[in-house]
Amino acid sequence: MGSVHRVARSPYWHAFYVLPDGRKTHRSTGTSSRRKAMAICLEFEKASQLAKEGRLTETRARQTIADIYAIGNQDSLEHATIKDVLDTWLTRKRLEVAETSIVEYERAARDFLKFLGAKAKRPADSLAVKDVSAWRTNLASRVSGGTVNKALK
Repeated sequence: MGSVHRVARSPYWHAFYVLPDGRKTHRSTGTSSRRKAMAICLEFEKASQLAKEGRLTETRARQTIADIYAIGNQDSLEHATIKDVLDTWLTRKRLEVAETSIVEYERAARDFLKFLGAKAKRPADSLAVKDVSAWRTNLASRVSGGTVNKALK
């Protein structure tokens, strides 16, 4: 089981726990509250155990970080979805470019979101190069190269 200790010259508690490969480590919890530090330590340990068992998915790792953030900050970690980012970008572009460009941008955004399907509701930082490449390939099978290039702008 993990534990928390004070390290010399640090105002923060440090979490001591075992990594998935068996090595012992410690990380600063960033809090001077022992109770919060222990809660953070337990989250580190839980994630480490899941990784050791091969069950730590990307989604679970993100949730663990969000849980740790909530413990330390008394607030939830905000995240924008891929759709949110595209909507915000389009709103900003409406102020910057001509209406004809907006029509093209909206069409490309709609097509990309349709291609992503349920993935469009995932956090924006989960978008991978392979997702955009797959969309480009899909688009290239339906339209000309010039249209593909225009959509990728």
